[in-house]
Formats: sequence, C-alpha cells, structure tokens
Amino acid sequence: MPKTPDAERVRAAESRAASLRDAVQFYESPALDAETLHVYGRKAAGDALRALIGTDVPALVEAVRALEDEADRLRGDAARAEKEKRAPAAAGKEAAAEPAAEDLGSLLSAPFRVTPAMVSAAKDDPLMALAVQVARGAGAEAGEVDRARLIAMAFAAARGDMETFWGARRKRTGLGDEPAKGAKRKK
Repeated sequence: MPKTPDAERVRAAESRAASLRDAVQFYESPALDAETLHVYGRKAAGDALRALIGTDVPALVEAVRALEDEADRLRGDAARAEKEKRAPAAAGKEAAAEPAAEDLGSLLSAPFRVTPAMVSAAKDDPLMALAVQVARGAGAEAGEVDRARLIAMAFAAARGDMETFWGARRKRTGLGDEPAKGAKRKK
C-alpha cells in the first residue's frame, strides 16, 4: 500500500502551489498545438512547477486512492461485524424455536378428547362448538360427511354467518332442525 504523505510533505506541496500562483502567467497563442504548454519564467518557478506536477500531484492522487481503499475495507469490515453480530442472535432464536416446534408437533398429533362438559358448553359457545367438531371431524373414525360439515362450519364462522354455522353443527350431530332429546326448542 502506498504511503500516505505526511503533514510536512503536504505543506511543501501547498507552498509550491502558492508560489506558482503569481509566478506563472499564461498567454494564449492560436499558433500552438492544443496540447502543448510553453512556460517561461525563472528557474525557481520552473523547478516548483516540475516538482508539483511530477511528484506532489501523483503522490497526493495515490494517497487519495489508498485512503478510498482503506475506507472501503473499513466499511466492509463494519458490515461483516454487524452481520456476525446479528447472526448469533438469529441462530439463538432458531435454536430456541426448534424445541418449541417439536413440542407443538407432538401436541398437535395427540388426540383431543371431548368431555361431556365440552359438549354441553358447545351448545351455546361457537368457539367451543367448533373445537368439539374439529375433534370429531379430524378423528380417525370420521367420515367424509363429517369432514365436509366441519369445513362448512369453519367457513360459516369465518364469514360471521352464525345461522349457517349452527345449522351445520345440527347437521353434524345428525339432528337436522330437530332439537336434541330433552332439549327445548328456541322460539
């Protein structure tokens, strides 16, 4: 990597440039080639111009390039450090989620037992009614009709159509529009 000019070298370049501001005069001549520059002046001004063009400017350009490369490297290091800082946190979350997902899998695969109290509560509570129907419709002994009725109940609940929901539940229990034995019909 090129060496960055120290403060003394930068001050020397500034001094040479300042001395040339008043020492160099430009005259335009249409007879000269467009890329040709003729400089007339004292030896000290010529030496200062040669040093500025030949040494100082290339050194400063190289130093700017080196500083840009260093800045790019530091930005990349900072981005990698930030990414690595986030990675353990994300890995920790994923590792914590894996056992929880395994536990949920075993719970979801376990059979849901419907108790008589749940059946009683399902008569008035739509959420409980849906839970009971899910347990019955998702069981191994459930037929296609049971599953279709369960789906009809779920769609009716999603639409907020409670009349269709309770109608599908009555059909699921096989009672149609008739009340259950001993139950009073609502008027």
